[in-house]
Amino acid sequence: MGEAHPMEYTLGYGAATAGVHAEAKRIFEEAVEQMNSAQAMTGLPRMADNGLAGPEDPAAAAA
Repeated sequence: MGEAHPMEYTLGYGAATAGVHAEAKRIFEEAVEQMNSAQAMTGLPRMADNGLAGPEDPAAAAA
């Protein structure tokens, strides 16, 4: 996807809301890695806590 845009985390929330959890996770992870996005950092634990885009992972949700 290239370099993350400052508002890209918004696309992650849209993808998560639409039920496209694997794409949302990818967007959030990229935004965290490239921009240290606090907004994306809140999306990832929410997904981990709810078992979206992978098995439920309480340790990842608490990180």
